[in-house]
Amino acid sequence: MSSLERIKRIIPVPLNPIEAGSQHGWKSAEYMIGTELPPDYKEFINTYGSGLIGKFLYLRHPFSQKNY
Repeated sequence: MSSLERIKRIIPVPLNPIEAGSQHGWKSAEYMIGTELPPDYKEFINTYGSGLIGKFLYLRHPFSQKNY
């Protein structure tokens, strides 16, 4: 079982994730920072998008409009 599958058992997947990643978006972001990002990180952001986990953890990503 993948890490994301284990996370999905604990944290419900949103029906309409906000600011989720896309194939084109990731390529652009990786080009801008000059390195490839981990596949599991990209998969998590593609699945969950932006938001808080447990009302205290905010995961930063290239598609977020807020800069916490």
